[in-house]
Amino acid sequence: MSSKSMHREFKEVIQSYRTKEGGGFTVRRPFPTSRYQQIDPFLLLDEMGPVDYSPGEAKGAPDHPHRGFETVSYVISGEMEHSDSTGHSGKLGPGCVQWMTAGSGIVHREMPSSNIMKVGGRVHGFQIWINLPSAYKMIDPFYQEYSESKLPKVELISESGASSSVVVVSGKAHGVESPVRTKIPCVYLHYKIAPGSHVEWSIPTEWTPSEISEFTLFGYVFKNSVVFGDFNSNSAETPEIHDKFLLGDALSSKLGSSTKFFRVGEGQLILFSRTHPEAFAAGVNSSIKITNTGDDDAEVLILGAQPLNEPMVRQGPFVMNTRKEIEQAFQDFYSGKMGKIKGV
Repeated sequence: MSSKSMHREFKEVIQSYRTKEGGGFTVRRPFPTSRYQQIDPFLLLDEMGPVDYSPGEAKGAPDHPHRGFETVSYVISGEMEHSDSTGHSGKLGPGCVQWMTAGSGIVHREMPSSNIMKVGGRVHGFQIWINLPSAYKMIDPFYQEYSESKLPKVELISESGASSSVVVVSGKAHGVESPVRTKIPCVYLHYKIAPGSHVEWSIPTEWTPSEISEFTLFGYVFKNSVVFGDFNSNSAETPEIHDKFLLGDALSSKLGSSTKFFRVGEGQLILFSRTHPEAFAAGVNSSIKITNTGDDDAEVLILGAQPLNEPMVRQGPFVMNTRKEIEQAFQDFYSGKMGKIKGV
């Protein structure tokens, strides 16, 4: 395949909204919405915080079940403790990831650590739900947990000497690969971009043209704003954040294929087109470019995966392929087949 890179086209920008989750903590959520029940295979993206808690104030997610998908918790700051019906328990601190495959069913809880409850502090992190293919929905539950030191981090030095970085939570980027093993090709990248710098990431060249063109890809900005696309920081044009789409049920703004770059603000998600018009004809790899034109660091999550293209039925904590399977999940939970957390 050619080493030439072409920036992927934009499809849509989605504004997140605030809602309550778990035991009453606030999250910022770009999807699901009435417009997007999923961005296949991604089912949910929640940004928890950042919020500064006083002692005894922090809230978490008490005992609840899951079946048919994976939950991914990534901690930016603070600590959380978890336990489940299989007997697994642990603590996640800053920079840690927990990749939980719920499979056939599990009951778990995620709560602020005893230290956060005692002295308070800042809590900030993300939870992402990723659907499982039908063939894996009823596998045994299992965990992958990695501390900050186990997740590869690459320093990206610009021509001016400014230092940006990327944490590879899953997948491959910038010559390194995450230890997380996934059921489908999936990338999860955390970029910290220095002022006046840009970063680029390309879908792995060993993938087939079909895999590249069908790959679901989006970016979520959670600190300051950035410009996505073919933008030259020396350009006289300064792209503005478009917030006119904040009103309306969809909370979104559609973008034309002629748009070459677009500024995305904090709390906004930019969804890229799945099919590149020249990917097959030219054998061109698909890439994204992110530029920070601000005066402070910007932070962005990049997420992508192969879509399942399967029927999806979701209700509460269960995601299956049919309504009958959802009904069975509720029956199994209420009958105790998903277990119970020890000591509860």
